[in-house]
Amino acid sequence: MNDIFEGEHRRLAWWLLVATKGGPTRMKIISQLSRNPSNLNRISNDLGINYRTAEHHAKVLMDNGMIISKGDGYGKTYFISPYFEKNYHLIEEIEEKLKRKSK
Repeated sequence: MNDIFEGEHRRLAWWLLVATKGGPTRMKIISQLSRNPSNLNRISNDLGINYRTAEHHAKVLMDNGMIISKGDGYGKTYFISPYFEKNYHLIEEIEEKLKRKSK
């Protein structure tokens, strides 16, 4: 049963981080949050993207269970979801495949 569950999450991560137009930006957000939970202002500044772009991608990631948030308003902080934090190897596998593919 766990293999099926993990397979679904692997496909979800691949779809959100690779197969869609916003995938590279979402991958950068996930990578940043894995190192340092952040609010949208920090995400947009650190990644050099528009605040609204960061907001859009955070919403997509939240709607699909890859990240969660705590707090409200300007101070709302985003974190990797507990599942993907525990199973970060799924995201690392995707990153590694992308690196090999781009060489």
